[in-house]
Amino acid sequence: MDTEQIQAFFFEAMKSGWAMPVPKTPIPGLSGSKSIPFKQGEFSLLDYYFVAPNSNSSYGTTIIWVAERPVWVMHYGGYYPKSIIPFL
Repeated sequence: MDTEQIQAFFFEAMKSGWAMPVPKTPIPGLSGSKSIPFKQGEFSLLDYYFVAPNSNSSYGTTIIWVAERPVWVMHYGGYYPKSIIPFL
């Protein structure tokens, strides 16, 4: 397993998901959830997050699998103004 390949896959997935206006799918049974899946060859990524009602804050998790084996996880949370979305 090559960490440079995993990193390159992560950035490609983020450019194709978060940075683009793609549909964000709710997760059944998890109120306020949205998910963005991405797959490329043997690499898979799932980014899922929650936005609390009446709040601008969100929190979530990103997981990467290689050949159906989890190899990386990141948890995040916070807030940013909509004006910086183009930068992100």
